[in-house]
Amino acid sequence: MGDKRVRPVLIGPFSGPVHGVSVINNALHALMVQRGVRPAIIDLSPGSWSRGLTYHVVRMARTAGGLLRILGAALAPTRRRYVMHLDGGPGLVYNLALALALRVTGQAMLFYHHSSRYVFADSAMMRLLLRVAGGTPQVFCSGKMAALFFERYRPQGQVLLINNAAWVTPGPGAGGRGNDGPLRLGFLSALSLEKGIGRAIETLRILRRQGVPAGGGLRALAVR
Repeated sequence: MGDKRVRPVLIGPFSGPVHGVSVINNALHALMVQRGVRPAIIDLSPGSWSRGLTYHVVRMARTAGGLLRILGAALAPTRRRYVMHLDGGPGLVYNLALALALRVTGQAMLFYHHSSRYVFADSAMMRLLLRVAGGTPQVFCSGKMAALFFERYRPQGQVLLINNAAWVTPGPGAGGRGNDGPLRLGFLSALSLEKGIGRAIETLRILRRQGVPAGGGLRALAVR
């Protein structure tokens, strides 16, 4: 996306509840701005609304607004390239509508995967989305996630791996443990088995059995 004649557009949740995807979206936007690129945003967040009628009305309205912007951009002199952060559940229908508009207007897109929900279980909506998108490039959080996804869906297109740790700003003294007390493990995510909370707890147990002075800190970004 270094071509000055091409403007990137980020699609996904930005405002509203703080969770992993919104944190990454905001960090990606900040990184682009820092490097002299000012991406446009199509915010699909429901805002402060929880699950319910208003939640879906807000999301549908924001998706409709995104569709109008995509159709209008097809007539603009400046080309766009879209980075779409995909939903993990029924919200894929919003991604599907936007991907269809992009495909019809011939605009470039890239999918950024965050959820393992459709990786470990087959998703008819994901299959349809991939069929609509064609050979769009795909971004995954790990090599294993990408391998499982490709084994299940056999998509076309290039693959890019960006570990979630890339979006974490190191704190003071992050270069090493030093001599300032016991080792402290951190877990920053939704507190669920799918996100690896069991593995984090087991790691702490193993360290203590081996006599390593260690403690743990759990922080929930969002519980779903």
